[in-house]
Amino acid sequence: MIEKSNIIKVTSRISSSNVIKDLRMGSKVTARVVEKINNQLAVLEIAGRRIKAEFLKGIPESSRINLILEKKSSDVFFFKLIDSANNSNIEKILEYSIFDKKDIHKMGVFELARSIKEGLSKVFDLNNLLMKIIGDTTHQSMGSAILFNTLLKLKIKEENLILLSLLLCSGRGIKVDQLFSLLQILGFGNNHLSELKKILKDENIIRERIDDIIERISEFSNREDKRELIKALIDILFSNSNKIEDVHSGDIPYYDGSKFTSILYIFNNNAIIFSIDFSYLGVMDILIKENKSDLSIAIFCEKDSTIDEFRKRIDSFHSTVKNSLNRDVHIYLHNSQKAVEKIIEINSLGISNSLMDIRI
Repeated sequence: MIEKSNIIKVTSRISSSNVIKDLRMGSKVTARVVEKINNQLAVLEIAGRRIKAEFLKGIPESSRINLILEKKSSDVFFFKLIDSANNSNIEKILEYSIFDKKDIHKMGVFELARSIKEGLSKVFDLNNLLMKIIGDTTHQSMGSAILFNTLLKLKIKEENLILLSLLLCSGRGIKVDQLFSLLQILGFGNNHLSELKKILKDENIIRERIDDIIERISEFSNREDKRELIKALIDILFSNSNKIEDVHSGDIPYYDGSKFTSILYIFNNNAIIFSIDFSYLGVMDILIKENKSDLSIAIFCEKDSTIDEFRKRIDSFHSTVKNSLNRDVHIYLHNSQKAVEKIIEINSLGISNSLMDIRI
């Protein structure tokens, strides 16, 4: 429900005009304030047509304004007016996400501001929220850790299952640098990663290890379970990343030394965020962004003690990641709760208060 104190209204007399009628949700239009009738009513010019609009928060001083269509209700069209300062505030919030300023036009900014006000518990939640608002996304099936733990019970070698998990990531379009950065944060040694890189380039080794997995599954006595395991294995091996949207989410299995656990992720081209729940370290969100010449890694920790542990070995860790990936790497450590508080502060001081709504 849209509050009347937050509405800019364009009247139904223009409902037959294609200028407004054919707009999709989230579409942006530029308008010029031609005439101010009173403190709230004005005549706008949009694509050469003059339209009467009602500004229930008052008419802005600027004669040129940018509007985003937020809602349509029969003949009434609800727009949000966003000034350039507000775009700057949105960009500040996007620094905590896999999205950037080119994605702003896809967002329902009012929905974003309202949802942030309703509360976030971690940085991953912000990215999940943005993904849902943008809407052009896919969601990969969850529960991969259950499958991998089932395979582990069949006495399949851990290294073969770890390789399978990497193939799963590759099939979903997750980039090697992003994935290996995550693995190093989780404690994989450089030698181990170098070996995995070589294996991923050797089709013969991959084929041998997959054959070993299939052989173990074939020994499984329950025919129905065997069929389901083979189907799941085929889905992993032959998933086509070309069918996956630029933005997608899912989970990947991570072997902690005794069992597989799920790492949640949201992916967007050159950026990805992971979320992991460790019983002893707390929840960690890891935001990785690829730039032209370097890699940015932001680690958000639930516990200050976890941050302290990372800080003790940050130089060594930085050197290891840089040498492994052969590119410049920048690593940042944050307290998750303080990061969420900052996002909420930017939202309350910026987006929520600077949004002016129009009803047309």
